[in-house]
Amino acid sequence: MHHHVPRSGEVTYRLALIGTDANSVFVEGDGPRYVLPKVVTLEGTRPAKEIQRVVRECWKSVCAVVDFCHDRAGLPLCIAEQLKQVNQNHLHKVPLSQLPESELAGRDREVIRAIMAGEAGERGPLSCLGWSKKAAQWITDETGFMVLPFAIEQHNANGSFALAQFKVENGPAFWLKATGEPNQHEFPITGTLAKLCPRFTPRVISMRKDWNAWLMADAGDPIKEDCSPDLLGVVARSVADLQIGTIPHINELLSAGVADQRIPVLQSEISEIVVFLEEAMATQVSKKVAPLSRSRLREIGLMLEDACSRVAALDVPNTLLHNDLNRTNILVRDHECSLIDWAEACVGIPFISLEQLLLMAGEEHAAIDQRHISEAYKQSWMEAVDEWKMDTALALMPLLAPYAHLYGRGDWVRTSHRNHPRVQSYARTLARHMDRAATNPTLQDVLFGSRASSVQTARPRRGRR
Repeated sequence: MHHHVPRSGEVTYRLALIGTDANSVFVEGDGPRYVLPKVVTLEGTRPAKEIQRVVRECWKSVCAVVDFCHDRAGLPLCIAEQLKQVNQNHLHKVPLSQLPESELAGRDREVIRAIMAGEAGERGPLSCLGWSKKAAQWITDETGFMVLPFAIEQHNANGSFALAQFKVENGPAFWLKATGEPNQHEFPITGTLAKLCPRFTPRVISMRKDWNAWLMADAGDPIKEDCSPDLLGVVARSVADLQIGTIPHINELLSAGVADQRIPVLQSEISEIVVFLEEAMATQVSKKVAPLSRSRLREIGLMLEDACSRVAALDVPNTLLHNDLNRTNILVRDHECSLIDWAEACVGIPFISLEQLLLMAGEEHAAIDQRHISEAYKQSWMEAVDEWKMDTALALMPLLAPYAHLYGRGDWVRTSHRNHPRVQSYARTLARHMDRAATNPTLQDVLFGSRASSVQTARPRRGRR
């Protein structure tokens, strides 16, 4: 493993495993040839979890990941602390000063030295030794349960972010989550939802502002790919019931930090988003599919404006939207579900959520799954919204949902973030979803009525733009 040559889809980390004396690191090799051990992970996996696993399996040790450094191209550095004795036959413990500059130089060495000295600096409050022990004590103080020795499983870790499960004696597991920039707003949002929607979120036990962190009771497992259509219906009904319960609390949710995706906001940004999409299409390199033309993007923009006006006229109440509904963010236990990860939360037209739920339908029984999801979701909304209004709004969601997802929190539109190749690539994908939705006869009929048959894929400009 130590001399493994990474293949495509793999990421190699140098591991700076700090000993319990807080002054030394574990290395491979002898004398001046000391090198940091390497850990190979697969792209798409959680690095902190994989590094913990490799340290446990290969070196019979337990560690807690403290932070990551990415200054050295191709060889990111993971800094971890030893929680349990390392098998000395495989690694040697040496003072940091004995590592050659060729192996550890510049900011990487400075960060390790600062962590050893207990100086978190601007890296975040969790970029320090002993944070996992403090977290374990926090759990004990708040719950009365004693955390089992070394029973921490990290899913996400760095100086500002954490997602870790702690197991306790004779009790349920508990989860700790901490967030930093750009997701600090998830802390107040989570606290607010714990009060407004306790039935549909994991139970929040305690919150800690200095870490921007909170403790949660375990709420089950992510919904599986092969789950039953009935369970998908339970999820859809839960999402709808949660949304209906938030109708009276829009101002409170906005004050907590959820994004504003109400129709006037979405409608006001259409021109700017269309300009951005024109730029994104102009940067396309792939020849697999032709970029959408400027004229087509402007036609889609006009249809978005009409769709927003049409929905606004229906007077559907605004509600909370999770805005990142996928199987990993939906936990299920005993046919009850809880939603997690509210960093993308917003308020807006509720039926956008149904479009995201429909994407969870399994490939083998997609039609059956989608029918269960739609029927359950609509059934919950029947008492709150007239069925004709709901069906009219739902017909417009295939066009509005990808646009709203692209807009997100809206804070990126006028920043350099819009120029990032990955952002532009994803935007092109969403634009093509809107392009396909714009040709749907049902959607056109709702927008244009009897004119739909003659409009087809082109929208009359009516003198705008």
